[in-house]
Amino acid sequence: MARRRKKAGGAAREVDCAGASSVAFANSGVPRRDNRRTDGFGPPSLPLEAYGELIAWGCEAGILGTAEAELLARVATERPEAAAAVLATARALRTDLMRIFSALALESELPLDALATLNAGLSEILPARRLVPREDRLDWGWAGEEGALDRVLWPVIASAGEVLTSDDCRNLRQCAARGCLQLYVDRQPRPRRRFWCDMNTCGNRGKGQRYWQQRKAQEEGR
Repeated sequence: MARRRKKAGGAAREVDCAGASSVAFANSGVPRRDNRRTDGFGPPSLPLEAYGELIAWGCEAGILGTAEAELLARVATERPEAAAAVLATARALRTDLMRIFSALALESELPLDALATLNAGLSEILPARRLVPREDRLDWGWAGEEGALDRVLWPVIASAGEVLTSDDCRNLRQCAARGCLQLYVDRQPRPRRRFWCDMNTCGNRGKGQRYWQQRKAQEEGR
């Protein structure tokens, strides 16, 4: 399991807000709320135009260690065609995850082709899963080739399997802010419910808009 920073920033914060690395990875391809822009949205947090971006995201999200990231960067430099192929796989995986998670969040029909592709990925990575000692407990780790360029995607695929086979599957939500497509796992204790992908962006904006709408209605009612 990935180690989480005490104060999350960047991709680590995205994982915190989304509730799972696979959901955060799916979100990384859609426009981000940006309060500095007049249209409200900026570019995706992860363009995936270079393999180095994938490594950096994995480090920030806590699914790659420094030594592992350095090894993958060296291998990617030595094998640029293989790195480009993994990057294409990452973009396709991200699209498939967004399609699957969005269908569940919106209670629409599951995209069976995307699910089949995810199952194929799971069948490839499951043999590499191992129980490894972590201080006073055991945790999931990985065996296999340390320099495998698709290794950064393994925890994302495993996370997707965990989300889809747990209560998280029924708690997937899409942000209530207008135009925002970000997804998250709502783990608020019932009957409370979470409506925003991130309180620092969509949440604050949504609450502000609701406040001024209520003020306007009160003034018009006088």
